[in-house]
Amino acid sequence: VLFYNTCSLYPIMAKVKRIILIFSMYLIKTLPRSGQQIMVCVIINGPIFMIGGNMYFIIHAKDYKDDQALERRMAVREAHMMGMTKLKKLGILHMACAHLNEKGDMCGSSLILELDHISEVHALLEEEPYIKNEVWEKIEISPCLIPPMFFEK
Repeated sequence: VLFYNTCSLYPIMAKVKRIILIFSMYLIKTLPRSGQQIMVCVIINGPIFMIGGNMYFIIHAKDYKDDQALERRMAVREAHMMGMTKLKKLGILHMACAHLNEKGDMCGSSLILELDHISEVHALLEEEPYIKNEVWEKIEISPCLIPPMFFEK
């Protein structure tokens, strides 16, 4: 069993994953062969990932609060929803919702994405109609862990 504390290494997770994979392959090749299967288990303290697996990110976005914010949102909502549909079909988007204010108007969004690295999240957001058209003002991106029970049918 290999233990890694990756809390301080989050910005270089992709490199850490490659190092763990290479080390694991080395162990498998160099251990004596007795006809038994060898399993390498990686336990991580901090942001959790699996070798060869992707990470989950939750995005919380708050809309601008000016009088035209909702108008801008509605003007590009179709383009935004087309992008969300594409991400869902690709298996990248797992959940999305609009935040509502006390009047019941949309005032923000949350998304749960599955990608390999936070840089991919940033790349997707660069093309997001709500960002390009000044709908989302404040965006928070956090890695998250989704318990397996939420993937069961």
